[in-house]
Amino acid sequence: MRKRALWLVGAMIAGVSLVASGATAGTSPSAAKVKPRVGGSVIFGADQEPRHLNDFVEGGDHLWAAAAHYPTMSGVFIITPKFTYTNDIASKVSFKRKGKGMVVKYVINKNARWNDGRPITADDFRFTWQIIMSPALKDVILSTVGYEDMKNVSGGKGKNVTVTYKAIYAGWRDLFGEILPKHCFSGADQFGNSWKTAIDCPKTGKPIASGPFQLTKWNKGSNMVFDRNTKYWKKRPLLNRVVFRFVEDTNTQIQQIRGGELHILNPQPQLTFAALRSVKSLRIQNSRGPVWEKLDFNLGFGNGPYNPLLKKKFVRVAIAHAINRESIVKTLLRPLAPGLPVLQSGILFLAIVFVLVNLLVDISYALLNPRVRIS
Repeated sequence: MRKRALWLVGAMIAGVSLVASGATAGTSPSAAKVKPRVGGSVIFGADQEPRHLNDFVEGGDHLWAAAAHYPTMSGVFIITPKFTYTNDIASKVSFKRKGKGMVVKYVINKNARWNDGRPITADDFRFTWQIIMSPALKDVILSTVGYEDMKNVSGGKGKNVTVTYKAIYAGWRDLFGEILPKHCFSGADQFGNSWKTAIDCPKTGKPIASGPFQLTKWNKGSNMVFDRNTKYWKKRPLLNRVVFRFVEDTNTQIQQIRGGELHILNPQPQLTFAALRSVKSLRIQNSRGPVWEKLDFNLGFGNGPYNPLLKKKFVRVAIAHAINRESIVKTLLRPLAPGLPVLQSGILFLAIVFVLVNLLVDISYALLNPRVRIS
């Protein structure tokens, strides 16, 4: 459903981040060596508040809806800052071509479990696939890409998962970025109407999580509070609490990050923030990430609203040509991220790179072993 990138709790969202530092004037924050301490909390400044938290259906593709799942829900892999894949839920993954399709096998970490103590099993993988492909959710599900190429997902209540594909799908590593808890839902209809105000188990009404934190409370219009998952099955996080504080006004964001009310801010690029580069107590981090913001033309998907003129190709072309990408990057982005290039077609560029990288990896493994690939 989505790529999972949880590198550090202090850098959950790729892009331009303003980080409050404890370094004194005259000391380079990047050079200050600070030994991490256990405990405490961190406050993120969030410039938007999502409509709901179900990141599988319409409206759930909001930046901060997805961000709420990064620390709470685990997936097969994690994308590292070097853009490599490292195992998360899976302890071992194998790939084999079979006829016109392929078979991917996952061995789930023996310790992987939900915060209610239930083990994460192959049934959860199968349930995730069934939810995404459910006819009951076809008008609201965000994407079926990759999952529609699957013929079967099996393994039952065990830790071994077998995914059989009808066709070769190069992007298989980006699937199962979030695994759903089967034991919490009665079916697709219930899931489609769940996670509107919480990430919980509808059958118990309690928070559900497989990641290092669980969403304890969403105070609408104010903040989201994530507390440490005391039953997390991997190394415990250093922090006890993470807070997303909703601050939409740019001037208020600046005041709060300078005053220490916010510890980390991931703002929309604006010239106003350029002045903060000279503030000694702040550190600006620029980084590339596996996600991007874009403009979508709604040609009639879902319940709308949409403009029928957008079905005309010449209208879409005219809008695309009217957007001065060079000016946007030069005026808004480079003051915060010097040297940032202009991508005239970011999606096309990323798609080409993605396909080429996966193709080279597959060819390399095929040369070494034409039958099996293990990662």
